Amino acid sequence: QVVFDELPRGPFELWAATDGLASAPVRVEDGATVEIALERAANVRGEIAAEGFVAPSSTVTLVPLEGDHATRIATIDSTGRFAIEGVPLGRWRVETVVSGHVQAAEQVLRVAEPETSLTVRMLQTGTVSGTVVDSHGAPVPHATIVLRDQAGEQRPLTVSSTNLRWVHPLAGTRQMPANSSGRFSAPRPGARPTECGRGHCGIDIGSVRGTVVHAAADGEVVAIFAESRTEAGKLVAIHHGGGLKTMYMHLDEIRPGLEVGQAIRAGEPVGLLGSTGFVRAIPHVHFAITHEYGRTWYLDPEPLLRHAVVLREPRAYEPFEPSQAREPLEGKPVVQRIMTDAKGAFQIAGVAPGNYVVGAFASDYAPGASPGFAVRGGEQTPGVNVTLDAGIAVKGIVVGRDGPLAGAVVMAGAGIGETAHKIATTFTDKNGRFVLRALAGKVTLAVQAPLYGEVERSLVVDERTREQTFQLTIENARLRGQVLAPDGGAAAGVTVRVIDGPTRRRATTDAQGKFTLERVATGTYVLELSSPEFPSKRIEVETEKWREVRLEVGGGARVLVRDAAGTPLANVRVEVAGPSNHAANRMTDAKGVAELRGLVPGEWRISARSAGFAPASQNVTIRPERVLKDVALELARSATVAGTIRDRYGRRVAGARVSLGGATTKTDADGNFRIADAPVGAGVIEAEFDGARGTLPIELQPGAERVALTIELQ
Repeated sequence: QVVFDELPRGPFELWAATDGLASAPVRVEDGATVEIALERAANVRGEIAAEGFVAPSSTVTLVPLEGDHATRIATIDSTGRFAIEGVPLGRWRVETVVSGHVQAAEQVLRVAEPETSLTVRMLQTGTVSGTVVDSHGAPVPHATIVLRDQAGEQRPLTVSSTNLRWVHPLAGTRQMPANSSGRFSAPRPGARPTECGRGHCGIDIGSVRGTVVHAAADGEVVAIFAESRTEAGKLVAIHHGGGLKTMYMHLDEIRPGLEVGQAIRAGEPVGLLGSTGFVRAIPHVHFAITHEYGRTWYLDPEPLLRHAVVLREPRAYEPFEPSQAREPLEGKPVVQRIMTDAKGAFQIAGVAPGNYVVGAFASDYAPGASPGFAVRGGEQTPGVNVTLDAGIAVKGIVVGRDGPLAGAVVMAGAGIGETAHKIATTFTDKNGRFVLRALAGKVTLAVQAPLYGEVERSLVVDERTREQTFQLTIENARLRGQVLAPDGGAAAGVTVRVIDGPTRRRATTDAQGKFTLERVATGTYVLELSSPEFPSKRIEVETEKWREVRLEVGGGARVLVRDAAGTPLANVRVEVAGPSNHAANRMTDAKGVAELRGLVPGEWRISARSAGFAPASQNVTIRPERVLKDVALELARSATVAGTIRDRYGRRVAGARVSLGGATTKTDADGNFRIADAPVGAGVIEAEFDGARGTLPIELQPGAERVALTIELQ
C-alpha cells in the first residue's frame, strides 16, 4: 500500500512498474483509493553510441506510440549504458538528450520480448553564432531567432514551464499523432509561419467522429467559430494567461451554451471531434498552442501532452454552465526561444550537422533570413548575419457614419484557418488615421470599433497598397420577436441564429419565448430557430420590426445502443440524418440511451459509432407527435489492421489511400498505414496511389489485430 499526502486538488495519474511487470496509468480524483494491476512487461537495456564524452546526467526517454502508458525516462551511467524496467509491450519513440550530441535519426523501438536491447547512435553537434542588424548596420536587440534546415525542419518553440495543470483533450487512452504526418512541422501546402517548419502548426489527434474534446487547462474562452468558414472548420480558442492560448479545430459541434468570455476548467468539454473545414483522410482534432509575443507564435503541443493527465472517460457532454469562480493564472508561461542580446548577437548550441538558414523576427521590422550555411559536428559556425528591413508602412483612415473614427482597432494578420496569426496591431488617432509598420507579403487587415461592425480586407503589401480607407457600418439596430410552440405557448430556450445578413449574432429565447439581437446593422436577415424539442425553422426578419413565429410539430426517437453481449454502451455518438438535410446528434447516457426530439416528420437514418466498434445504422420513419421507443442498435467489436504499402519494386509508398469497407486512411512518410476501427467479417483492403492499385482479401474476427500486412501496388 502506498499513500500520497498533501497533493493539490484535481485529477492525477498513478502507475507502477517493476522487473518484468508494469501497469497502465490509473486516473484518480481527490481522495480516491485505487488498485493498480500489474501486467507482463519487458526490460529495455541499451547503450549510447557517440563520439566524445557522454555526461552521466544524460537521459533516454521512451514515448508510447501504442496503448495508454506513461512516458519512461532513464539516466545514462558513466559507461554510456542505461536500463528501464517494466516497459509495456508495444511501439515506443526513442528521444535521447546528451549534451553536445543529437540523435542520428528518429528511432522507434518495438518492445515484444522480455529482454529488449537498444542502441542509440548520436552525432556531435555544432554551434551557430551571428548578429541581426537593420539596413543601416545598427544592431537589432530582442529579435526572435528561428533555425531551419534546408528541408524545412526547425527547432519548434515549446512551453518549458507553467503553473497550469494540463489535461489531454481526449479521454480514455493517451492519444498522440498516429504517424509523422500528424506531428508539428509536418509538410503542408501553402505559405505557413516560419516556426511551423514545413507547414503543420499543431498536432492531429483522435480519429472517431463524435469523440468529446476537453479543455486542456483552466482559462477563458476567447473565440468560437460555430460555422465552418475556413480550413480550420468549427473551432474553440481558450486563453490561459500570459498570452498562452490553446485551439481545438475541425470540431463537428461546439458544446451548447459555450460562449466567448466564459471561464472554463481543465477537462470540461468544448465540443465534439469531427471533420469540418479542410481536413485530411479521417476525422481528427487539430490541437494548437500559440503565444502572443509581438506576433502570434505557434508552439509544439506534443511535449505537454506526453505528461498531461488523461481522463478515464469523457466528461458529461451537457449544455455548458459557466464556472462561478476561477483562480487567476499566477505568473507567465515560460516559452523557450532564442533571442538576440543588446548588441544584436545570438548563439545557438546543439545544432545537428546539416545545411541551415536563420530567420529573424523583430517588432518594427519585416522578417528576414540569412544566406544558407553548413554546420559540422563539433565545430563552431560563426558569422551568420541577418539584415532586417523596415518593410512597408500601410497607412489609412477609418470612417464611420459621421466621419473619421478615433480609437478604432486595426490588426494585420496572415495565414488562414489552422495557421492564422496576428502580425501587428494599432489604433486610429483623433483624426481616424492609422499606421501599420513593417508589413510584407500577403496580409489581412481587420478593423473594429465600438458600435460598428468589423471589416476585413486581404491585400498584398506593395507600393500600391500603402494607403487604405475603411468604411464601417454602424450597428445600432435590433432584431426582435417571439417564438411560440406548436400549441401556441411560449417556446423557451430556442436558439436564434443569424445565417444571412450584414451582422452575425445569436441569442436564446427567454421564458416568454422572446428574443432580442442587439447591435446589428440595419437591414433584412434570415434567422434559424433551433430547439431540442421542435424541428428547426428559418424565417426572414427586418430590423426594428417585431416578428412572431410558431414552430411546427415534430417527432422523436429513443435509441438504445448495446454491444453484442447486450450490455448498454455509454458515451456513444448517435447521429440522425433526415429530410431536406436535417441532422442532429446525441451522446448515449449511462444506460446506453440517446433521446432525439424535434425531428422533422419523414424518413431518417440513425447511426451509432464509438471507438473500438464498427458503426451500425438503421432507417426509421418519424411521425408527428410520436417518439419511437424501440430503436435498438448493436455495435460489434471492430478489428485493427496495419501494415505497409510498397510499389512493384518493393519501395515504400507514402501518401497512398488505403480503405477497408467504410474506413479509410493514408500511408505515412514510411509507407505505413493503420485502421483502428476496421469492420469485422470478410472484406478486401484496397490501396491506391497515382493510378497504381493493390488489394488484399482479409477476414477479421471481433477484436482481431492484423498489424504486419503488406500490399503491393501494380
